[in-house]
Amino acid sequence: METGLSSEDLQMKNDDKRCPRGSVGAIIKDINGRVLFILRATFPVAWACPAGHFEVGETAGQAVNREVKEETNLDTQNVRLVWHGVMNNPCRRGFTSHEWFVFVCVVSNIKDLSVDTTAADDARWVSRIDYAALEATEPGIERVWQEIIEKIPHEFWGPSQ
Repeated sequence: METGLSSEDLQMKNDDKRCPRGSVGAIIKDINGRVLFILRATFPVAWACPAGHFEVGETAGQAVNREVKEETNLDTQNVRLVWHGVMNNPCRRGFTSHEWFVFVCVVSNIKDLSVDTTAADDARWVSRIDYAALEATEPGIERVWQEIIEKIPHEFWGPSQ
């Protein structure tokens, strides 16, 4: 699903230190319903779904496709927007909140998974049961993803597409 919103549409007042560009996140599931998490190599260092900022001129759909490819080498065939909202979460650019667009993504080349080592140190397919264990270990799950999962558990842990 394409939102049609470009990064220019997302320019916001920065009196609350909100990032002037939106953020996208990708929920990618395998055929067993496990979700792909990557261990971020840069701040905030934690387990998270593939995600990142919009580039100038991108729509949300274009941004999520690019981020998935850059961070995991996976190609999205179909993306569906499942949540949109503003979240308080710091980033390495110094902002404290972001407008988020979270997508469930279908990928065509799951066997080609490889992480970009400048962005991530590891990747792991995580079941709902494994999630609790991952959350309890250092560095744990990135706080923004904990909050997103709480908002849309049916989309996150529901059956794969």
